[in-house]
Amino acid sequence: MKKNYILVLGTIILGFLIGVFTSPYIYTFHSPRQVTTYTQIVSGGSASQQKEVYVLEAATLKPMVDMLKNAMASHRYMVYDEAKGSVQLAREINDLGKRADLFISVDSEVVEKVLMPNGSASWYIVIATSSMVLVYSNASEDKLKKPLDMLARGDLRGFFEELLSGNYRIGLGNPDNVPQGYRTLIMLKLAGLMIWGDEGYYINKFNELQKAGKVVYTRDAAALVAQLQTGAIDASFTYLYEAMLYNLKYARLPRELDLSDLSLRDFYSKANYTTSSRVVIRGAPIEIVVTIPKTAVNRQAALSIIAYLLTDKGKEIMRKAGLTPLDNPVIRGSDRDLFG
Repeated sequence: MKKNYILVLGTIILGFLIGVFTSPYIYTFHSPRQVTTYTQIVSGGSASQQKEVYVLEAATLKPMVDMLKNAMASHRYMVYDEAKGSVQLAREINDLGKRADLFISVDSEVVEKVLMPNGSASWYIVIATSSMVLVYSNASEDKLKKPLDMLARGDLRGFFEELLSGNYRIGLGNPDNVPQGYRTLIMLKLAGLMIWGDEGYYINKFNELQKAGKVVYTRDAAALVAQLQTGAIDASFTYLYEAMLYNLKYARLPRELDLSDLSLRDFYSKANYTTSSRVVIRGAPIEIVVTIPKTAVNRQAALSIIAYLLTDKGKEIMRKAGLTPLDNPVIRGSDRDLFG
């Protein structure tokens, strides 16, 4: 409980300090001379250089970042971004020293298990949540009628047995690089535990589907959309916000399996996934997180973008992107380094 109070207090302090540090960026755009003077004092560089920001984001967050880019462009920021699987981007920051003024992931585990151990990050902020759903296309809806009906009436055992029967092609982002991929496998383990008391029950069935060529792997979660649209796959488990953004049809899972409920963290943690590099990623609620890696060149501008995301306008962007912004964002890690 004491730790929770500290986190809440830290969030309040964060809001105040970010306002102090970034107000010349966010609130004085009507005075270009003042912005120019401020940025030159801070770094000795030009205002245009100070407003170039490099964002690396999870592929499924690309639409949100595009909206953010448009919003920041009105404040004369030049935001450059690259969207890939979160784990892959984190590895490029670690191994290649890739510039990332701001890193946005759909999983806090990517920061904790990939960036933090390497010293590439020491803190992050949880800004929003989402949930896992089953997505499908207009073309595959009739084909999926049987498992969808089972899911609708709460027959989870029948739903998973039918979906994994071999009658359908299932899409999966590469679980070594894409949180959507390993979250699908974690969800299947949780379903096995919940229904059969055996986490391997549905994973074994899924592995058999893979051997039979019924599982279609993609480079990232966003590519699953194209696979659905072309009919290469019939269904996939992915994020609610992705379904909303791309107008995909979807069916909700119970909260014990959709990884959305913060109060079920202990249950979610009963399942995990081990990457090919032997990193163990535990089940956890879906959290959209931001951090400023050590490879950042423009920390001040990155802080300004974080500050904007925490405003009402920033939260509205997240809502339009299908995310659920937190009323009280949570800081984890070394918050002293946040302003270092």
